[in-house]
Amino acid sequence: MMYTSGSTGVPKGVTITHAGVLNDAFSLAATVGLTSRSRMLFATSVNFDVSAFEVFSALAVGATVEVVRDVLELAERDRWEGSVISAVPSVFGELVDEIADRISVETVVFAGEVLTSSFVERIRAVLPGVRVVNGYGQSESFYATAFELAPSAVWDGSGNVPIGGPLGNMRVYVLGSGLAPVARGVVGELYVAGAVGRGYHGRSGLTAERFVADPFGPAGERMYRTGDLARWTVDGRLECVGRADSQVKLRGLRIEPAEVEAALAAHPGVAAAVAVVREGRGAAGRQLVGYLVPAHGVGSGDPDLRAGVDVAEVR
Repeated sequence: MMYTSGSTGVPKGVTITHAGVLNDAFSLAATVGLTSRSRMLFATSVNFDVSAFEVFSALAVGATVEVVRDVLELAERDRWEGSVISAVPSVFGELVDEIADRISVETVVFAGEVLTSSFVERIRAVLPGVRVVNGYGQSESFYATAFELAPSAVWDGSGNVPIGGPLGNMRVYVLGSGLAPVARGVVGELYVAGAVGRGYHGRSGLTAERFVADPFGPAGERMYRTGDLARWTVDGRLECVGRADSQVKLRGLRIEPAEVEAALAAHPGVAAAVAVVREGRGAAGRQLVGYLVPAHGVGSGDPDLRAGVDVAEVR
């Protein structure tokens, strides 16, 4: 079970099956090209589904797994050589220029955020010959799709890199109203089926809302409603174009602004709160910012509210 964000302020426990993890472990091992001679960096917290890829995909083929605190630890090394690094684009972006002349890596797997073509160009400029894989998935489905850019391949697109097509035993649909498939090039909501999770622990209502009957698959199977907006390209690749709700991703973390707003509004000195993403400059990049409306009486009268809202109290 892995916990992820919840719009009401209560994290959701996602029930993932052993069969689903095993399926993706072997599918990803084949996609990434892992063999018994490979060396995988295990740098992701076990609280995130990416960690299952870093451990089980490597062990499934007899590869070596090197455990580190996080991927930023590579900046402390004089030298690192291996086969695969898995990272969130924004985190790897803080690191790559510093370590480029001190690491040797065959493949970098990105997931957790949108991967832009300009970022891929930057990676290839400092790590020539590296293979780039753009993975897509969530805790509810583990990895569902992947798109590979071989070392010799030139990405001639602009904007965001596609998320490719479904991995083994996975199905993906781009659907419109009434769960009708949309035409290529038309934006719809992305649904994932196949080796998906069972639902949310103790949340039958939410499970029924997000894990719906799959009208295109075998009888009795369900598909997960991701909330991501996507479209099929003319050459049959998937592109993510946004969200159907207010969920955001920062540094690979799923964040429900309503969850943050609920936590801020729970403070007795806060009458209302809103959380938004702001585009930062420099190394900080995108940031989540909370705005508060003080409760009536803050600054005068009630001794509990007189001092106002301390920033440390709402962190």
